[in-house]
Amino acid sequence: MRTKHLMPTMVTLATLFAVVALAAAMTLLAACSTHREQGRLGPGQDARPEKQPDPEARFLELRQRLSLTDEQAPKVREILDAERTARDALMESMGGKGREESTELRTKTEDLEWKSLTGLSKVLTREQMDTYLKYLDEEKTKMRENSPGTPGKRGGPPPRR
Repeated sequence: MRTKHLMPTMVTLATLFAVVALAAAMTLLAACSTHREQGRLGPGQDARPEKQPDPEARFLELRQRLSLTDEQAPKVREILDAERTARDALMESMGGKGREESTELRTKTEDLEWKSLTGLSKVLTREQMDTYLKYLDEEKTKMRENSPGTPGKRGGPPPRR
């Protein structure tokens, strides 16, 4: 039957969609970081949305949502910490650059995320991986809702009256 061959393709497409969504969120974070560094935010203001948890809180939420075993938890933490460290270094090295560099940043960020997803897929069950991909999609939606310029359609300004 053909449906047996479609299932891996659908899982691959869902994974690819999640990676692209996460890359868009990371690009937004990089832009916010640039604004903070250039003094566009006031002193003491953080460019991250208030609802974005710190890495420890994020891990604890994932541990609960994914029902990680005692064996899985340290492996997942290591993968997520490695991705965050590499992403932070990448953002630091490429912050405040032009359009070509932002495309390069997006590509490198997607590579980091793909590496992370590949590592997680070796540790998590299929059900846990599906839950994680849904979590990433929720995070993308939160980022989109908290980003500037979202009142109008397609992220533009609200219509003039």
